[in-house]
Amino acid sequence: MEFGSLSARELLDRWEVEPNFEVRTAIVKEMQKRSPKLFPSRDDTYEKAFGLYPSTDDPNFHEKLFAKREFLENRQKSVADTQADLDIQGKDACSTEEDFELSTVQRFIGRYLSPQCPYQSALLFHGVGVGKTYAAVATAEAYLETFPNRKVIIVAPPNIQPNFRRTIFNMELVTIPPEENIPNSSIGFTEGFYLKHTGMEYEKDKTVIAHRVRSFIDARYDFMGYRKFGSYIDRTGSQGAFEKRAFSREFDGRLLIIDEAHNLRDVPGETEDDNADSLKDDEEGAGAGKRLTPSLTKLLRYVHGMKLMLMTATPMYNNYIEIIFILNLLLLNDKKARLQTTDVFEGGGWKKNAEGKEIGRELLGQVASAYVSFMRGENPLKFPIRLMPLGLERFRSWPSYPPAVAESKELNSAEEFKLMKRLPLVPVRFTGSSLKSYMDITEEAAARGGVSVGAIEKMVEAGNWLFPGEGRPTGNEGFSSMFQESGVQFSLRGDGDWLSPDSIGEVSPKAKLILDRLQHGIGVSFIFSRFIRSGALPLALCLEANGYTVHGRETPFLKEGVALSAASGGRQCAFCSLRETGHPKLVGKKDNHPAHSFRPAKYILLTGTQALSPNNGRLVEDARAFSNKDGKDIKVIIGSQVASEGVDFRFVRELYVFDSWFHLNKMEQVLGRGVRNCSHSALRPVEIEGHWYSQQNCTIYLLVTAFPESEDRETADMYMYRRAMRKAMEMGRVTRVLKEYALDCNLNIDAIKIPSGSLPSQRHIDSQGIWQDPLRKEMIVTDTPYTSICDWIESCDYICRKSETEERVPLLQLKDADTSTYDEYAARAHEAKIRRVIRNLFAMQISYQFDELHDNLSGVPPLALSSILSGIVGNQSFRVTSPSGKEGFIIYRNGYYLFQPDFLKDRSIPLALRVANYPVKRDVYLPDTTVTTVVRAREDIGIWGLFMVWAKTIGDSSASTKLPDEIMAEMEKRYSGDQGEIHKAKQQVETMVWIYEKIKGHVDSCVALERAVLEYVWDEVLTMKEQQSLVKGGGDVMLEIAKQQVLKRDTFRYIDFSTAGLKYICADGAACPEAVTRVLDADAFAPADTTTTGRIYGFMVPKKGEMIFKTNEKVAAVGGKPEKGGECGNISTVSFHVKMLVEIGKILESYEEREIVLSTDLRVVEEEYEEKGRMKKKSVQKDVGTLGELRPAVVADLLKELARTSHERKIRYIEEHKWQEFPRNAVRACALKDLLLRWMNAKKVGGKRWFYRPVESFKTKHKGLALKV
Repeated sequence: MEFGSLSARELLDRWEVEPNFEVRTAIVKEMQKRSPKLFPSRDDTYEKAFGLYPSTDDPNFHEKLFAKREFLENRQKSVADTQADLDIQGKDACSTEEDFELSTVQRFIGRYLSPQCPYQSALLFHGVGVGKTYAAVATAEAYLETFPNRKVIIVAPPNIQPNFRRTIFNMELVTIPPEENIPNSSIGFTEGFYLKHTGMEYEKDKTVIAHRVRSFIDARYDFMGYRKFGSYIDRTGSQGAFEKRAFSREFDGRLLIIDEAHNLRDVPGETEDDNADSLKDDEEGAGAGKRLTPSLTKLLRYVHGMKLMLMTATPMYNNYIEIIFILNLLLLNDKKARLQTTDVFEGGGWKKNAEGKEIGRELLGQVASAYVSFMRGENPLKFPIRLMPLGLERFRSWPSYPPAVAESKELNSAEEFKLMKRLPLVPVRFTGSSLKSYMDITEEAAARGGVSVGAIEKMVEAGNWLFPGEGRPTGNEGFSSMFQESGVQFSLRGDGDWLSPDSIGEVSPKAKLILDRLQHGIGVSFIFSRFIRSGALPLALCLEANGYTVHGRETPFLKEGVALSAASGGRQCAFCSLRETGHPKLVGKKDNHPAHSFRPAKYILLTGTQALSPNNGRLVEDARAFSNKDGKDIKVIIGSQVASEGVDFRFVRELYVFDSWFHLNKMEQVLGRGVRNCSHSALRPVEIEGHWYSQQNCTIYLLVTAFPESEDRETADMYMYRRAMRKAMEMGRVTRVLKEYALDCNLNIDAIKIPSGSLPSQRHIDSQGIWQDPLRKEMIVTDTPYTSICDWIESCDYICRKSETEERVPLLQLKDADTSTYDEYAARAHEAKIRRVIRNLFAMQISYQFDELHDNLSGVPPLALSSILSGIVGNQSFRVTSPSGKEGFIIYRNGYYLFQPDFLKDRSIPLALRVANYPVKRDVYLPDTTVTTVVRAREDIGIWGLFMVWAKTIGDSSASTKLPDEIMAEMEKRYSGDQGEIHKAKQQVETMVWIYEKIKGHVDSCVALERAVLEYVWDEVLTMKEQQSLVKGGGDVMLEIAKQQVLKRDTFRYIDFSTAGLKYICADGAACPEAVTRVLDADAFAPADTTTTGRIYGFMVPKKGEMIFKTNEKVAAVGGKPEKGGECGNISTVSFHVKMLVEIGKILESYEEREIVLSTDLRVVEEEYEEKGRMKKKSVQKDVGTLGELRPAVVADLLKELARTSHERKIRYIEEHKWQEFPRNAVRACALKDLLLRWMNAKKVGGKRWFYRPVESFKTKHKGLALKV
């Protein structure tokens, strides 16, 4: 498509009317070429007139965007300025005493992808530890505030998903006061939101809180791995001609967050070497990500209005071309023309025009400028400092040849050494016969495969471990030659002398170095190997043989470990180099070694193998515990591939990478497990010779097997790190462009660059106790060329670009910002800061008017401040302390925001009582009779309130299994003499109790029943007038149950019996106008079809002036209409209902929901039992005949035992099937089906829908009958 011949006016006119997105993109490209650049003036007019946001195609997009206050206020200070502020305030950057507050970059991205902004796609290129997860959750929670019925999809490897859950709600950050009348509080990211919306503000049982909140989170989020999400897409799209419609219905308007997005790769012409990082056992990493990409691409092609957030610390994992695919996903979601690789890259570099201008570089930057948010990792104010190892051999030069000399050209060894010395490479060497074996294996592998992936892998395994057994000395075969596996324990084949400190170097020089360093090191060490049997596992067994104890297991992995350890001095001490046998009762303090008695050194092993590591999560939590900051509980963490992503350790003082890899991004991922945001903040400095030395550091060891220098060729480890460095430099050219053109470059650049001299030098002592070296005594904190933070290139400096020849316009002053689009949502990003200021103000005085508060928060618009204050007033979870030290909360009376002390219930007390410590008279005058109080309470509470109270006791499994007397009394009063209705109501409540008896003690099931009971009462007991009255009264639990009927702006909707359709009541109590109704009626619900709904489900529809319960056993196909279904109350035959209940029981059993057993017809139970008995008897007789191991006398005893207990077994067996005596009439049977299906729906059994309530039944096209008047 060529538009070069069009005049400026013709080009702009064509833009105004062109509907095709690809053509519009081509027009924009032509506009960008014109000088001056063109952009439709009408768009500028609209933006100014209506306060709209600029288009990403606008040449002045960034200037206009950052003119808006909600974005401009997210500008970051330099690291030096931040440090100065902290020094003035006397605070630490990692302080946990204050409420959580989003960082500026998190606030920026949360706003950019919020429902209040038109932007739909973004790539978060944020370094490790910046808080990508917080940014994602901030965006998700803002989305859910606007669209609470549209679940957010989070796609991440399973080991990363718990991080999202902890960010949403962290039980560790919940404070539970002992006083019953003081609510729980949380200083986590979402503060008290999840406590409030689950009714857990006053719950004191942590288990109940955790389960209730988890259920609520599951109702708002879908967490999936790459494979599960791919299946979800494929299942949704497997509708033939209805595919596009199915995608649209399921995904339009939703928020999709994909973490570790670098795993999404589709690189044409990728070679075996390029794909080497897709490990064979990689179930949810790079391999699974690649398999997801075709399905994801199809989804993005069809879906409209979906918000897409991709997150990664390394947007290119293995090849610089991968950036094209990542950006194309974002362009595809925005329905814009995609990039072609040849538009950007050419001949291994940037594409150039005839004049030599790098047009590919600028094109990539222009696309990135609308999508990429960049923030560096490793802020030196919060992160531990990476240290180079000291006291060990380092490379003095680089060899001239790769491992396969015959097929290789000579290397520029001087140039290679210049680059490679930047890495913390630590060479180790075989000697003697081991060296000969290693060289033979290297030469054999090189002769067969050169430097292919397979050949290199064999060489690396040999460099890790050369087992001294018979046969092949490496890999699984070598391991098995030395160890006999028995369950989850290993025993030696032969003696274990080779595992001793004196001999282990002949088998593994890497293991030898680690043993030596661990013995003398202080604190926690992390050792990573991507191999298990030629890496992590033999290292674990070696540790046990040398005095280390495995944590979290009753028995050691190595059967002879205790004996071998005892022979060489006993267990290793966690705090010093001594073993238990020679350890004094007390060792004195020296440098960073604490004074201590003997403490055994322990280790953990984290692998993806269930037998070896059945509970990785618990082990990680034990290692992360603050009590382990000095390694007293777990000194050594050994991790395989499963520990390279999504695991956050603390206090790691030494980090060893055991084997090499094809690219440095893997290394950076591994280092990111131990070098994290505030991960070392609990480590206090130590005083040595009058100076304080920091322990907030981590020494990095990249272990490299090396030949003797005379050999002059690389080993496999050296070859792989050299190749990885070259790849990193290629990708660094691209990451530098992403940084220069990043969407938020102007906001963040001062905090990203740390030039020399901007921070004072520091003194450090490493884990080995080295502090005297100049590299430790005067550490200059600055960015270093040829490191990941500087894109692996020679310069760390860069500018924010608008184009290759033009810098971006400087930012405005905040006072000059545009506030036309600044709203309460933008202000809430500062809510933690505003709350902190308000707390400080009330600590000085107890009353303020609004203007006084606003004067102290002058940067916050009045409307936004009002919104935040509305959430504070009367909220007892928001704790404040008065000037006299009293605790309480804030109320609003007569134009004043007032402090209300907890110990006084009267909110009309004078100011004097609020501020002074007056004694309070404790006498209480009781009413003459308590009867009137009870009656009044019942009138106030009503049937809904009574059910709410009772249902809460069901939810926390504390309810009695007797019928609730107050509810039954209220039912009798409600139906005033209608014995039929009273009897029916009693049976319905009996059914609730019956289900509760079956599930009592199962917290998640009880929580689901609590919801099912309340939904049942709301839908089938309350009248529409009662519902409307309750909605006006408010209440979190009620609003959660009624959320399908309660819309924004106090609008209420219900099923109108006269039309069998929806009717809307606006805030004034009158029917909403038709124009409003059309807007409100536009919300969509997922269809009831085979992709969403279980094979038996219930629903509610109107019929002749009442709501009736129906069931459907035939689920509609995708695109089809739901069947009419059967009205439960029309069928009086109990056997019919029992048959369906049996089918429901089979469904529950198929999903392993075994609390409620609904088995076959009671009439055949005895026969079935007798048949089972005969089969059991035959089985015993058959066993003795075939095995021949049981003596005849033993068999006779077994048969006698079977006969003796047959009566008891028969009774118990029949008891399990007696449930069919409960639904002895149609009323109970229908109530049981109704409540069970509601319970299954609340519990999300099988991830399916099992019940549709009145509004959603109507929305999913389940037809009812109108009341004919």
